[in-house]
Amino acid sequence: MKIRHFLYNSFLIENGKNKIAIDPGQNLWIFNLNSLIPKTEWKSVTHILITHGDPDHHWQSDRVAEASNAPVVCGKELAKVEDGKTLLVDPRGRELTSWIPFKNVYPLDIGESVILGDVEIEAVKTVHGPISVPFLWFKIRKQPGPGGILGTQYVILVSGTQFVCN
Repeated sequence: MKIRHFLYNSFLIENGKNKIAIDPGQNLWIFNLNSLIPKTEWKSVTHILITHGDPDHHWQSDRVAEASNAPVVCGKELAKVEDGKTLLVDPRGRELTSWIPFKNVYPLDIGESVILGDVEIEAVKTVHGPISVPFLWFKIRKQPGPGGILGTQYVILVSGTQFVCN
């Protein structure tokens, strides 16, 4: 098994024929606005896991899904069904106000699992800690709560091995 970590929260896990992208987000530093997982890797991804809807975790998920045609697994709070289509929170939208269609999506509730090929994925609840954003000489502090993309996160269990993605 090969595990690659990109900056602070994105991973590629390779094992045989599977390449799992966890949190294909965006580097949000002012002078380096790039995908955390290199675009050269996108086509070969076989599974996409999104732990929660923060832009640095979810920003590129739709683009990686389109490039790879891989199934997307996320928490049920990031998904809804309208007119028979599964929609996910828009990765570049404003929290829970905009939704876009995704193909091949598996939203999981806490304790649920799905088997995709020879990969089993289970969702386990975790809680996002407070966020502090420095602004000039003070910090803006946000306490995540229910009803927002930060409210519930998921620790993803892949084939019985635990990977925490924060």
